[in-house]
Amino acid sequence: MYTDCIILSCMKALQSFHTKLIVDAYNLQACFKQIWAVWTLGVHDVLVVEGEINDTNILHKINGLPNSKRVVMILHISEHKQLRQQYMFVEYIDTFFMSQLQSHSQHDLLECEVIFQGFPTKLNALADKQWLENTLSADMIVQLQIYRMLEIGHKLDDLDPCYLPRTFIRKQYVNEEIFMEENVIFAVSGISEDHLLQLIPNDENVKRYDSRKLVEDETCRYYLIKREHEFSALSAAKDNVHWIHKHEKRFLLVENKWRHVTYSKTLRYGRCNIHRC
Repeated sequence: MYTDCIILSCMKALQSFHTKLIVDAYNLQACFKQIWAVWTLGVHDVLVVEGEINDTNILHKINGLPNSKRVVMILHISEHKQLRQQYMFVEYIDTFFMSQLQSHSQHDLLECEVIFQGFPTKLNALADKQWLENTLSADMIVQLQIYRMLEIGHKLDDLDPCYLPRTFIRKQYVNEEIFMEENVIFAVSGISEDHLLQLIPNDENVKRYDSRKLVEDETCRYYLIKREHEFSALSAAKDNVHWIHKHEKRFLLVENKWRHVTYSKTLRYGRCNIHRC
């Protein structure tokens, strides 16, 4: 397996193959008898090796094992070269996208603290999620997940006495009249069911998000949610979903998924504020 991030690919291999056996190529060759005994006689069928095995004797031994025993060699993409065909290795180039992480892992990642121009701030305060998904590399993910440290930019050494460290966070607030909007599905958080019922038309109802009942709830337009993955699932099942969160005494438009463009005055008159933090 070739990769541009050895650590992350090793972690993915261990999880995918349900094995705990991992060794770097140097120690495999230095302590081959011990590792060979543990692997061939143990319960795990897959051995993950970081780096290239150059010893032909070891390769011949591996080649003679039953098909149930497999070796996964993980090398940096810069070391890409054709392995000898007689050893029956299959080449695979590992790629990483932030969307491969589970939703709670993505959330924890975006909540990580980073050093931006010398000052601490949260990663999700720097840009929106879509931009971060396209920008964060595998190495950056490892920096945050393992070392809990990522530095962006350079600290200014000569600061003006009046300088305030700040990042720009875009927050779009909307009026509560938005809940009267037609042809829109609302995912609402930070608010009680009773409070939401006071803000919507009398002939509408409110339901708590339940993935098992989405098909049955064809007429419902108001769902109470708690997490981002619930909004994502709702957006995948229904058109024109808006996520509205009650933030202090105002309503914050967190995210929306438009499939048909239908604007009205409640959206046009929503306030869009840029906060300096």
